[in-house]
Amino acid sequence: KWTTFTPPAAGLSRRYRGLVFHRRSHGGLKNLLPAYSDILEPILRGRGLIYAIEAKNPLLREKILAAALQSGIFLRGSSMNHCAIHFQPPLIITHEEVDEALDRFERALALVTKT
Repeated sequence: KWTTFTPPAAGLSRRYRGLVFHRRSHGGLKNLLPAYSDILEPILRGRGLIYAIEAKNPLLREKILAAALQSGIFLRGSSMNHCAIHFQPPLIITHEEVDEALDRFERALALVTKT
């Protein structure tokens, strides 16, 4: 019986999920940057489950965050960098959820570019 410690299998499962998110999200986000270069800087920062991209200006960032929320994905802005958009998914994210989140984010970017 496990008490306060994480069972070894759960630790491996989290590590595997982190790798899955890293490969899928890093590739997916990296592919979106050139497609939306009019509103996003070509910068992708992050490691593991946390990534950040940058909008061209703070006003665009606010529009992107609002469009993402409207598309059903919650993203976080930074108070230190007023152009940064942070991706911080839960540790229990699945393949399908990563793909769906990337699709929703792309829809949000498309909404912003139309306006």
